[in-house]
This record gives sequence, C-alpha cells and structure tokens, in this order.
Amino acid sequence: MSMTNIEKIIRAALFTPTRMGWGLPILFWGKPGGGKTTRIKSIAVECGFGAAIEILSPGERGEGAFGVTPMPDSDGYISYPPPRWTQKFDKACGLVFVDEFNLAPPAIQAPMLGLVLDKRIGGSELNGRVRVMGAANDVQDAAGGWDLAPPTANRMGHLPWELPNESEWTEWLMTEVDTTTVTNEPTEAVEKRVTQNWGPAWARARGLVAGFVRANPAALHRQPASGSPDASKAWPSHRSWEFACRALASAQVHGLSEADGDMFACAFVGSGTIGELVEYRAKADLPDPVDVLDGKVKFKPDFKRLDRTYAVLGSTSSVVMTGIADAGGAVKAKKDTKVMKRFGVLLDLLGETAEGAVDLCWGPAKQIAKTGMHDASEDSKKLMRRLLPMINAVEGK
Repeated sequence: MSMTNIEKIIRAALFTPTRMGWGLPILFWGKPGGGKTTRIKSIAVECGFGAAIEILSPGERGEGAFGVTPMPDSDGYISYPPPRWTQKFDKACGLVFVDEFNLAPPAIQAPMLGLVLDKRIGGSELNGRVRVMGAANDVQDAAGGWDLAPPTANRMGHLPWELPNESEWTEWLMTEVDTTTVTNEPTEAVEKRVTQNWGPAWARARGLVAGFVRANPAALHRQPASGSPDASKAWPSHRSWEFACRALASAQVHGLSEADGDMFACAFVGSGTIGELVEYRAKADLPDPVDVLDGKVKFKPDFKRLDRTYAVLGSTSSVVMTGIADAGGAVKAKKDTKVMKRFGVLLDLLGETAEGAVDLCWGPAKQIAKTGMHDASEDSKKLMRRLLPMINAVEGK
C-alpha cells in the first residue's frame, strides 16, 4: 500500500466517531527509522491537532507516564493521579501517540488497555475528542520488544508501514521535508461534516457486516491459537468487528476508494477475514438502503437468502432510526413527511419479511417500539400487534 493511501486512512481514522468520542486506534508496524512517528505527527498537525500532541514511549518514559504509579492522597487513600502531560488535553482535541508500543512490558500493557480503548489514564479520563494511535517495530527489530497480549492487540487496528522507495523518498526530501500545511478546515467543522453524513454510511456498513456474519457465523470470533504470532495483530472478535464496521463507514464518509476502505477495515479483523467479506459483498449485491427507502430500488425479501434479507432490514431500519433521531424524536418525526414516507416503506418491508422469516423482524421491531414509533400509523399499530408475541417471547416476558 502506498504512503498516499496510508495517509488517507490515517485522516479517516482521526475523524471516525466511536462510542468513546472520536478516533479509531491504529497501531502501525514497520522497520525502525521508517518515519512512522514523524509522518503521523505531521499529519496530525495538518489536521489541526498541533496544539495538543503527546508522544509517549513505554521504554523511554516508564510507568509514571501511563498513570500507574500509586500515590497516597490527602485522605490517606491510594490513588493514581494523572501525569502532568494530560493537562494539555483538559479541553482541547488532540492526539496521544504511543511510540514503540511493544516496548511496554506485560505489567504496563494492562494499564495501556484503558488508554487505547477508554482513553483512561490512571484514575482519570481524557476527553472524547482526544485520539489515540501508536507505532511498533516488529519484535525482531525492537530494542527489548514484547509480543502484544491478545487482549491488547484486539483493542487496536494493525496496519503495515511500508518503507517508501527511493523515488518516493527523494521526492519527499526535495519537496516536503520543511513543509507543514495546516488544514484550513477547523477540526470542529470536519467533525460536524462527518456527523451529518454518518447515518447512511453507518447503516450500509452495519448491514453488510451483519449479513456476512449471519451467513458465516464462524467469522465472528477467531482468536488465533496461543503462541501464534497472529495473536499480536488483527483478528476478528465481537469488539474488533464493531471497529471494522466503523472503518468501512468512515471510508465512505471520507471518500476513500473501496480498496482503501477494505484495507482500513482489515486493520481490525485481518486480511483473511476481509477477503471473505469482500467475496460476500460481491455475491450478495446489497442495495443501498437509502435507495430502497426512497423507492429508487425495489427489494423483496429473499427467503432462500436470509442473510441478504437480514442485511437489508438492518441497514434500512438503521437509516430510518437515524432519521427519527435527527428529527428530534418520535413526536416531531411523526410530522416529518420524509421520515414518515421512509418509515412506511420499512413497515412494508417488515410485513413482507414476517410472512416467511418473522424472527428477522425482531431487531427492527424492538427499535420501533423503543423510539415510540409503534403508534405512528395504523400500519405500525397493526404490525406491532402482530410482532408483539414474538418480541415478548424473545424478551422472556
């Protein structure tokens, strides 16, 4: 993969929304001296994070930099105060970059899990607009490096950092080595734009992955065998599949090519699994959920391909639920012509699906009930009365 493609993925990862705020954590693996830290820091500056960037190295900074040094507080209790470097992130968005990530011995790897996944340092948390990334050298090249424990590895994406060839490097040396171009678009504006376009892309990605996992249940969790070098890199789990979904959605929002989007998702679940997903996507030929809801594409439930039907149901219901939320909730959504038209199409699709695969309707029906749209129309009341026994049975009521 060229450096241009990697840089596109880095920018997309920095501006991907997650449940913890912003940014998908990615660990870049490459040879020492390949410029990983310098280039990623430069990209962060270009993206508007220059006011708050912290480079951490477990081997250089030690335990104190990761907030795992116990200290007695004024009440006589033991606490874990945040290190001084966290003060720059009190209110600012920024990037915490953990360099030489695999120099962290097992004793520090456990506390680093909180930083990577929850943005937690000691007894405090960084704000949701702080991003976390890292770089590592392969164990054979690292100065005292360790293999990452599977729980640590599975909390991050993993991408190779390819060394530029002589033409790429000399061109960089002659044209860009002294140049840093700060983005003209403020980070808040980028985040707003991503948020505005997130709903449909997130729906498409979730529908695709849900359909794939439904058709290939063994692909949901494939932890490599103990001692395998693959355990320290990307492999599919319930958690990493969510990251992969977000990567696929982010690639669409940021205009990445399909190949770059696949590579982005590959960082979290591995190349073999993404290869299977790509093959499934080509064969399933899933329609765009927005086109289905707007009547541009006709879709009939296929009871011989329940995975495909499940994927379309999931993606269309996600678009509708996002529209309801954007309208300000059920009360306002019921007065919104566009939302109600799409809601009607979803009800028709659920009704047709219930004729041959009523169990596929449980998730969307539960969402309709939770949002308060169950009584939005006579059709919704009729459908919910029909599905209520199934919902109660699944919920154990």
